[in-house]
Amino acid sequence: MHLKSVHIENFRGLKNIYFELPTATTVIVGPNAIGKSSVLEAVRITKAILAPRFNGEGQQVLQSLSALIPSTGAMKYDALVGDTNAPMRITLGMNLTPEEVQRTMTLLPQLAQLRVRNLLGNAGADELALVQYLSSPQGKAQYQKAVRDLEASVQQLQASPSITLGLELEAQTATIRGTHLFHQEVAQIIARSIPPSLGDLTYFPADRAMPSGEVNIQIGSADATAQLHSHLGSPANKYQRLKQHIVNQSLTDAREAMQEDFAIVFNELLTGKQLDTLGISQDGMLTVRIREPETNAVFDIDNMSSGEKGLLLTFFLMKRSTAGGGIILLDEPELHLNPAVAGKIVSFLREQVLEPLGIQALICTHSPEMTARAYDDSDCTLLHLRTNTDITPIRSRDRGQVYEALKRLGSGYGDVLFSRGSIYVEGEHDADLLSDGWPELVAGYKITQLGGRGEVEKSIRTFQDAEQDGKLDTPHCFIFDLDGKPTSLADTPLVKVQQWDRHCLENYLLDADIIFDVSHANNFKNIPTRGGLATMLRDKSLTQLQGVIAREIYQDLEPGNPGFRPAVLAGAPEYADIAQALLTRLLSIRDELSGIEADTWAREYADRCQALEWERLPQWRDKWKAVANGKLVLKDVYNQLGPRISLLDFKRRIVSEMRSQKPESWRTVDSVLRSSLER
Repeated sequence: MHLKSVHIENFRGLKNIYFELPTATTVIVGPNAIGKSSVLEAVRITKAILAPRFNGEGQQVLQSLSALIPSTGAMKYDALVGDTNAPMRITLGMNLTPEEVQRTMTLLPQLAQLRVRNLLGNAGADELALVQYLSSPQGKAQYQKAVRDLEASVQQLQASPSITLGLELEAQTATIRGTHLFHQEVAQIIARSIPPSLGDLTYFPADRAMPSGEVNIQIGSADATAQLHSHLGSPANKYQRLKQHIVNQSLTDAREAMQEDFAIVFNELLTGKQLDTLGISQDGMLTVRIREPETNAVFDIDNMSSGEKGLLLTFFLMKRSTAGGGIILLDEPELHLNPAVAGKIVSFLREQVLEPLGIQALICTHSPEMTARAYDDSDCTLLHLRTNTDITPIRSRDRGQVYEALKRLGSGYGDVLFSRGSIYVEGEHDADLLSDGWPELVAGYKITQLGGRGEVEKSIRTFQDAEQDGKLDTPHCFIFDLDGKPTSLADTPLVKVQQWDRHCLENYLLDADIIFDVSHANNFKNIPTRGGLATMLRDKSLTQLQGVIAREIYQDLEPGNPGFRPAVLAGAPEYADIAQALLTRLLSIRDELSGIEADTWAREYADRCQALEWERLPQWRDKWKAVANGKLVLKDVYNQLGPRISLLDFKRRIVSEMRSQKPESWRTVDSVLRSSLER
């Protein structure tokens, strides 16, 4: 029995989300406190209430969610319902396997008795409670009618092997009910036909408290109830039963298979260890021994790290306590694991557990590494829970969602987050603009803003040095502004160097038609005509020429700088030597300044500026989109248009519109990115 769709309305913090599960592996990604765990709890509570495997399973789940007071049995609806004035609805669409359909037909007598108990309102009672009623003519007639009704329903199930578990709760009327009685009965009868040691739906919560030291061991039927409760009703107990479960497996013909399971984890994820023996310590305590072949050291499993023990034993429990064709709900499997191991979890579980046993897994995470690997896995469905009303599938044609999902995870600089590599940019808004305008190209890359040119070139050299030393194994691409200063740095195999052929990235946004469309779409205050906006852009750019020339000419005429230079300290000189070096420079500057004649200097400065402007003006008129400072132009235009949004939002709306219309400037950046990232 596998989930094919989930619809959740007004459950805890989730207002209204719907998603489908087309593959056996589904990963839900999102930051903390967004509601990922609530998705798993919604599936859990629906199954436990509508199709419980044992009497009281629904009550156990409600109690674990603080929705049921054990001492009085009173419900606390506000622990489940986000808005108590509206109903809560959870709908699970599920597919049955051919074997489950056949099992339902075989279990028709039990299904009929379950129907009679449901109609009498004593579904929680054991089967002997029906003996007297079924001995009466009314009971016999009711049972025969149930058989006839259910035979027709089961025949329909053969033609369409899908069921719906729909849970509805109304806080105002204190009503809890299901929407499809027959479907609930089918799910329940199938679940109850599974041995207690196996779970048809098993939940692995984020709270995985690992036991240590001595544990009480029970064998056989004495442990059956604990096994049954650990799947869904009290899922955290499965971790307290780890040694118990290992003992149970050791007493059966599954001992060899258990050793193989441990070996798989040690070989692929936690290298350098192996399962040694199961026995009793000198203190009389049960011990599961782990060996490190390299050092031949032997230690109890309790001495492994929390992350190692959690991964090893979670995998073991999944494979040995989940029924074939069942469902696993797994919350934050990356806990206590380093990023390198966390990134392997999705493919490892799919290849080693899910596919061999035909199991479906619904996994919640906020790990960037798991998100990137899930995206790369074509057999995995990746969902981004953005808000309490928006859960978005991340598909190959929409890589922009991948970038947004990973960026919102809050990953820090220096983390190896993406299998494709890293992009480093200079401008403070470049990362946002690239992700909004060209998401298909930059998705899967970690984009970091490094600051000014000096920081960018310094980082390039650092990475290229690391590459030469063999310490770099992922690609890094540096894309920075031209600023009229072409770089002399060149590419290496893993470190790519790219400059824009315009002053900065914002220069590619100086498209009058795009800005005009954005201004009208967002009701800016002072919008000129389309032609007027084009003139405004050009005029704002041309006014920069005066400042550029003024600075350039002064740099040629300005005297030396009297500031302190570290070079005077070279060779550990005496203070007298330092003083003499400083004085020499100050006297040189004094002599240079004393030779300046005010009228001559001012006239020469103004004449040289005017001459250079006449020389540069034709070029600026023709190439203002490339040579002007695009950041300043957009800021000036932004101030004149008077939008009620931030400057960054203004730029983002421009680049989003460019992505939609794909003008020449957008195609230019697209070409630059492709040549940098795909070579």
